[in-house]
This record gives sequence, structure tokens and C-alpha cells, in this order.
Amino acid sequence: MKDITIIEQDRPGLLASIASAFGREAINIKRFSAHGVGGKAVLTLGVTDVDRALRVLRDNQINAVLDEILIVKLEDKPGALADITLKLKDAGCNLKTAYVVGRNGSMVFVALSVDEPHRAQLVLGDILLNE
Repeated sequence: MKDITIIEQDRPGLLASIASAFGREAINIKRFSAHGVGGKAVLTLGVTDVDRALRVLRDNQINAVLDEILIVKLEDKPGALADITLKLKDAGCNLKTAYVVGRNGSMVFVALSVDEPHRAQLVLGDILLNE
């Protein structure tokens, strides 16, 4: 599974313009996070059609990169995130992004991207979900 990451100058309406452009093309946004940092907007988007979404972004002069995303299912309790991030660190995987994509009862679902996805899959084992 892949997410699109966009880093642009932060400005009013950036997310609205992207969401509108995707809507016109019937591209559904399945998950997203958006942050403003030091005058830059950092958006991470999971969409139904990555190739078309990249074309729409390119047509609108918005630069984007792709990241392989892993979804893990964790118990929603103190220390659960520390456990998996320490396993990734010990395996030599650098964490690039992490964000909550859902909750169900006592479980939380987290999207992760790392510099070594295959190694991370081996480390994360049975908590790794397939979309």
C-alpha cells in the first residue's frame, strides 16, 4: 500500500484545493494527515487511485512523493507504540511517518512508513495488517 506525501508552502486552502481536484476525478481520500511546520504544509494522503492522484497533483503543479505504508494493529495502552518503535529501531529501520488511522474497541490502527519496509514487515510480524 502506498501513501502520497506532499510538502508545499503553507497557504489557506491547500488541502481544499487538493481534495476538490481529487473529488472532480472521483479519487477518494481513504486516510490523511496534515501539519504546518515552519511555513510548510506537510500532507500525507492514502487514496483509491495513486497513479491518477499523482497525475492530478502534477497537473496542479503540486510535487509529491510515494511511500510504502504498513498498517499495524496495537492494543490501545501505554507503551504499545514504544514497543514497536523500539523493535523497528533495533532492526535498523528508520521511521519516516506514523499516524493513527482508526480505533476499534481496545485496538488502535497505525500507519507507518520506514526506510526498510521489507525488514519492518519481518519485525512487525503478526501485528501487521494487509489492506
